[in-house]
Amino acid sequence: MSAERTRIAVAAGDGTAGYDVHIGRGLLDELGDLVVAAAPAVRRWVVISDENVGELYGERACAAMEGALHVPTPLFTFPAGEQHKNRHAWAGLSDALLGEGLGRDG
Repeated sequence: MSAERTRIAVAAGDGTAGYDVHIGRGLLDELGDLVVAAAPAVRRWVVISDENVGELYGERACAAMEGALHVPTPLFTFPAGEQHKNRHAWAGLSDALLGEGLGRDG
């Protein structure tokens, strides 16, 4: 990893495997490669974001995923703001994921 990039290993509090946080310039365009390296068995992905972040970065994130996976990677958004992080928004995202044909393997 170059000096301009940092990887932080985050341990899970319950003893299960944790995850890595990558920080650095240009990582959005490498998103697909990072995701494939972290979960090589998963073959279908989606990008989920609030509308504000999705508008700014969603297209690039999906393109990076599609470049690494060679399959379409849809973008799902929900309204921005803490008030939208609720059961109703989750149900809408769940319905959208099911409508896309994603199951537990996605």
